[in-house]
Amino acid sequence: MGPLISGSQREAVMGYVERTKKQGAKLVCGGKIPTAPHLKRGFFFEPTIFTGIKEDSELFQQEAFGPIVCVNKFKDINAAIAMANNSPYALAACVWTADTDQAKTIAEKITAGTVWINTYGMFFNQAPYGGCKQSGFGKELGKEGFLEYTHLKNIIVDKTAEAKPLVSYWYGF
Repeated sequence: MGPLISGSQREAVMGYVERTKKQGAKLVCGGKIPTAPHLKRGFFFEPTIFTGIKEDSELFQQEAFGPIVCVNKFKDINAAIAMANNSPYALAACVWTADTDQAKTIAEKITAGTVWINTYGMFFNQAPYGGCKQSGFGKELGKEGFLEYTHLKNIIVDKTAEAKPLVSYWYGF
């Protein structure tokens, strides 16, 4: 795992960790700056796992942009899908299970730009990539990504003698 982008980002991640602990979530591992000598250069932060985090908590609702994962229990598949969709962000998600048929059904119900099944972070140049909700506008990669760099325009010429505004045709004027 590499370092974070900057010292200020590492401090922001540390802030998420400290506030989440105060809110009663259980810190399972990580949550601090590593002390190993070979990690002194760079803005490293330990991979961090929380359990028992509330869905309305800051960390559950925001993008921390750091190595933090929240592991929560759910009653059934519908509750898991609702939990996954209970966020203003929706760049990507992943489903881990031995039942890939069920995973496909779940993936269809998760609102996200990409849903991986039993993997994470895989991209294909021919497939569009981009988020939903507040996780970005537009797409990258694929035909859809290419079209983001174009400006589509319709130029319509009516050469008939009875040329009328298009709206007239729609409403029968």
